[in-house]
Amino acid sequence: GTYTKDQFIYDEAGYGLAQWTYWSRKQGMYEMKESMGVSIGSVELACAYLLYELKNGYTSVYNALINATDIRTPSDVVLHDFENPEVQDTNVEIYRASLGTEIYNLYSGSVAPDVPTPSVRKKKKYNPYISSCH
Repeated sequence: GTYTKDQFIYDEAGYGLAQWTYWSRKQGMYEMKESMGVSIGSVELACAYLLYELKNGYTSVYNALINATDIRTPSDVVLHDFENPEVQDTNVEIYRASLGTEIYNLYSGSVAPDVPTPSVRKKKKYNPYISSCH
């Protein structure tokens, strides 16, 4: 079947690395796809659009990410100032930072500073995909 530009932009379904749902953000992603001449599902597009948004509309978030000295601080900034999901309490902050710590430890070959205790994840029943982008 086909999926028109308007269907993509206005369907309110999360799409891409940040699960963009808001129409103006999805329109920007669609327009970048057109200018790059790639599929809407392209990893190259997803990375380029995420970086574009961070550098052009969310500079404080971008700066928090590139100047990070721990996991929790930029994780909280992304949660509150970029993704802005409905639930943003301390338990969500801790859970998401624990996920970031796991990824950091896995790919860096070292242990992240300020590592949350592993028991945090076992006690909390949070879905890491609760974010809806605005």
